[in-house]
Amino acid sequence: MSVAPAAGKVVYLGHIPHGFYEEQMREFFAQFGDVTRLRLSRSKKTGRSKGYAFIEFAAKKAATTAAKVMNNYPLFGSTLVANVMKPADLHAELFKGANKDFQRIEWRKMARERHNAPKSEKQDARRVTRLLGKEAKKRKAMAALGIDYDFAGYASLVPDAVPSGNTAAATAAAPPAKKKKTAAAKKKPAAKAKAKAAAKPKKKVAAKKKPAAKKKVAAKAKKATLKRKSKR
Repeated sequence: MSVAPAAGKVVYLGHIPHGFYEEQMREFFAQFGDVTRLRLSRSKKTGRSKGYAFIEFAAKKAATTAAKVMNNYPLFGSTLVANVMKPADLHAELFKGANKDFQRIEWRKMARERHNAPKSEKQDARRVTRLLGKEAKKRKAMAALGIDYDFAGYASLVPDAVPSGNTAAATAAAPPAKKKKTAAAKKKPAAKAKAKAAAKPKKKVAAKKKPAAKKKVAAKAKKATLKRKSKR
């Protein structure tokens, strides 16, 4: 179990450039005093440095001097950040895994070994079913497009599968596809409605006389009446 670090003895170091790792850090900071524990934070997946570390010194004076000297110190194109950590920031898990040689996890090797490992009968059956299903979809899609093309495929390697040369059988074995309505089919109801509307007899609408025309006719009639009376 990790021991909680003592207050005033731990230095936080940030902005650490790549290439400045545990071995180099221990040798470099030994000039300030005895380094009891050192932990460089690394990625668990890739093992690359995260750019910050925690260094514990045997004496508080060494930690204070190291933080003062190394703060804003230029190193490999980076400017280091160093300060003595506050007691509130210290905890027992701070130096978990410290003072140990880092061992890179070979994730690619593990994935390769897992992929090439012998498969059980259940795993083989599941893989064959998946491959045959994909192949059946391809044959069905080609048949729907009117493409007459035969290929051996995975079906030829499995005795219980549909023969590879029989495209019609493969199409029949596959579930029927839903027919999609085309744009022309969608327009048919609208066209029928227009045809029905054109076939219906149109009602004759009597033309309404304008009120202005009526007034003009009445005025003319009055003038004619007045002229006749004046002549008599």
